[in-house]
Amino acid sequence: MTQRFGIKYPVQKDSRQGFFQASEDLKSVAKSNLLSLLHTDKGERLMHPDMGCDLRKMLFDPFTPTLKTRIKENIIGQVNKWLDYISIDEIVSTESSDGHGIKVRIKFSLKNLGDESDILETIIE
Repeated sequence: MTQRFGIKYPVQKDSRQGFFQASEDLKSVAKSNLLSLLHTDKGERLMHPDMGCDLRKMLFDPFTPTLKTRIKENIIGQVNKWLDYISIDEIVSTESSDGHGIKVRIKFSLKNLGDESDILETIIE
């Protein structure tokens, strides 16, 4: 039987292995946790009101170099606080192709494992 580490995000039903799909390696867990953090706004998480990147709150701001800097600083600050086992190598934010969202691409690796970097891409709408 394959070892399971945690529930994948976004949460999806898995009738074969239990109630929800689970991550099968530590990098998948980290990717799910990072994705969850990006899609969380401050005040959403019970008992952790300061957890979240607040990216949805930036959707209606003009997409300028200043906004890109704010996005990068928010993500780095939240990852350092809540997911300190993740090392951020690069963050690139652009407008989504339809102009109605923010596309975020993060190159990251796991600290203390000496593994290769991975890429996470998501769109905040």
